[in-house]
Amino acid sequence: LLSMSFFFAVESQWIHFFMPKYVLKYAPFIIGGIFILCSIGDFNYVCFFNKSRNTRFAQKDTKFYSPLCLLLGLLIILPHIFR
Repeated sequence: LLSMSFFFAVESQWIHFFMPKYVLKYAPFIIGGIFILCSIGDFNYVCFFNKSRNTRFAQKDTKFYSPLCLLLGLLIILPHIFR
């Protein structure tokens, strides 16, 4: 989240920090991809397809955390695709 917020602050010129153009071009896809991979997870304990569903964290992960990561990933990538 910190890298995402820093990148968007630089991109919107709230923070003046030099970044090469290729970083500004590809960083949203990398950051969004990380969030989407986080929602997919390791298939054992975290993600939509987790095997252990009996713990409190696994239930909250399926309901809240994984959809949030997927939503953040899509909201980061989609605006940059349609530029």
